[in-house]
Order: sequence, then structure tokens, then C-alpha cells
Amino acid sequence: MPNEVPAQHTEQHEKHRNNQLIAILLFVGLVFVITFYFIGTRFSQISSTQKEVSEISEPAVEEIPEETPPSVSEIEKIKSTGDVSIAALPTELERAHFGFVNAKQNYQEIHDFGVRWDRAFPGPFNWNSIGHKDFNFDSTDRYVRAAEEGGFAILAVLWPYNDLDQQECRGSYPALDFRKHSEIATRTGLPCSEDDYRRFVTALVERYDGDGIKDMPDIKYPIKYWEFTSTPEVQDRERGELYFTGDGVDYANFLTTTYNIIKAADPDATVLHGSIFDTDSRSTFFWERVYGASPKFDIAAVQCTQSCDDEMKNIITKYSNKPVWVTDVSYLGDDETQARDLFKGYINAFGKGAQKIFYDKWGITSGGKGELAALNT
Repeated sequence: MPNEVPAQHTEQHEKHRNNQLIAILLFVGLVFVITFYFIGTRFSQISSTQKEVSEISEPAVEEIPEETPPSVSEIEKIKSTGDVSIAALPTELERAHFGFVNAKQNYQEIHDFGVRWDRAFPGPFNWNSIGHKDFNFDSTDRYVRAAEEGGFAILAVLWPYNDLDQQECRGSYPALDFRKHSEIATRTGLPCSEDDYRRFVTALVERYDGDGIKDMPDIKYPIKYWEFTSTPEVQDRERGELYFTGDGVDYANFLTTTYNIIKAADPDATVLHGSIFDTDSRSTFFWERVYGASPKFDIAAVQCTQSCDDEMKNIITKYSNKPVWVTDVSYLGDDETQARDLFKGYINAFGKGAQKIFYDKWGITSGGKGELAALNT
């Protein structure tokens, strides 16, 4: 019996020690698991932070596409939002009644005389000189800049002809080698490519409308008035003066097409039809067909010789109920005769409702016998 007690005691002691060892191992294992969890979580947070910092400090580089002219549909969409500030001419220019054909004859003196409008004829607003598809507005910009610096608003004469375009489908038309205005294309038919023509007119109007889209840099006076060709009924092949090839209906349809293009580019633009040159039977027949086709335009344009009586009567009472601008007044004779006719012509024109009148000779010209100047400082 005495020998059995110590053995039992030893067995119990060994069992108790084993239990302690197991408890210690479990505790160490638990501490290890907890420690590993916290370390892993912290490492994940640090990695996430480093990724965020990396994304902030090293943004993705986006390629900037090459700048291209806006399409007609893009321009319409931009302007339909109402976010574009449409520039307007100063009130003193809008209300001025007197203009000059090619005021560049002497900007300073003509301005001092009280004239505020310049009719650019034939002018640089010309598809043939600006370019067929790759447009170069350098010459046009220089003209606009000089007129602005002189204090003039511009009535721009738009010439819708380009030699390269005409060759595509108007090769049978005779090329006029002895044209009075050589910068105009030698053939003057309807455009062969309406898409190319639309691109040209859109780019031209956009550059000078002052709305902040593709404008000439630092434009001061936006161009808001466009005359579509000039004297389209003058079709004298022998003299090399063929400002339009076609009849009155052809011109009316072309005018409407151009009107729509201009208005899409600049809703505030005003469109004049080409100036009516004369009131003889041929001219009257042409313009009766034009008006009979109901073209779109805002202002009727007419040129006057002598007193303006016949021209104004025909335009206002017979052809059109639109406002009228007299885009070219010219007289022949000595200074006294010209001064008298100028006074009578202005009284008649304004009395019959004309809004603006453009005179054409400032100093003595070399154009021919009797072409003196009624205005000379």
C-alpha cells in the first residue's frame, strides 16, 4: 500500500503538467493568429494608400486630338444650347447710313468725312483666293483688320466660285481670261460639290461672326452682313464680265442655299442678294424670275446711276417688300454735275426707304473721261 500512493501522485502531477503545456501552446497560437491578422490588415491599408497616392501623383496622359474645323451640325448643336455669346456691331455703326465702296481708298479721310461702312468689292471674301479645301484666311484677315483699325463695319461680298471646283463639272463653260476682276474664278457656274461649298461658307462666316468659335484672333467688329455675289444679271462674255452663269431661277435657288448655310453658321447674320445693276429689259427679266422663285434673303441690294429714281421705284414697289440698301452710287460729268446728282440721288433714295447708301469714288479716278469725284477733301 505505501508504495502505490506515490505512483498515483506522480501520474496526476504529469497529467497536470501536460494540461498546462497544452494551454500555453493554445495561448501562443492565439496570440500568433491575432498578431498575423493585424499585421496583414495594416499592410493591406498601407498598400491601398500607396496605390491611391500613386494614382494621384501619376495621372494617365490623354492624347489631345488635332484641332479641326467644326462641322455644320456641330456648330448648330453648340449654338442651340444658348451658351455662345453672339457679338454685335456697335450701335453707332449699325445706325450709320453712309458707306463707301472700298473705303480702303483712304480709310482715314473717308472716316473723317463721317462715313462708317465699307463695301468690300470685289473684296477678299472669295472662295477662289481663300482656297478650294485647305483654307488660308491670311489676306482676308489683313483686310478685316485694316477696316477695323479705320473704324469701319464691313459689308462683305461673298464670291461662291472656285476654279478647281468648277473644273470638275463646268469644263464646258468658257474660261474668261480678260475679266475686270481677276481674283474671281474664271468660271462662275453653280458649285460642282455642294459639300465643299458648304464647308467654305461655314468656315468663312464662322471666322468673322465674333461668337468665339473659330474666330479671327481679337476680332473687333464682327461681320454681320453678307452680299451674295454682285450684279448676277451682268453676263457679258465678250467684255469678260460674267458674275453668274445661269438664269434668274438658278440664282434664286443658289441664293437660298447660301442663305441657309450662312444662317446655320451665324443666326444673327443678315443676307443681301447680289446688287441689281440696271433696269433695262434684260435685267428686269432676270430679276423678275429671281423674285418669282421666292428666294430667301433679308435685304434687297441695288446700284444706282444718276438720280436712283427708276431703280428705287422698281425695287420697292414691284419686286420686294424687303429693306433696301443702295450698294453702289456712281455718277458721270464734271464736279458740279456730280454734286447735283449725288444730292438728288441721296434725297430720292432715302425718301423712298433706303437704309444705307454706298458711294464709290473718293479722289479723282483714272477710269475714263468724266469720272471725277464729287467728294474730295
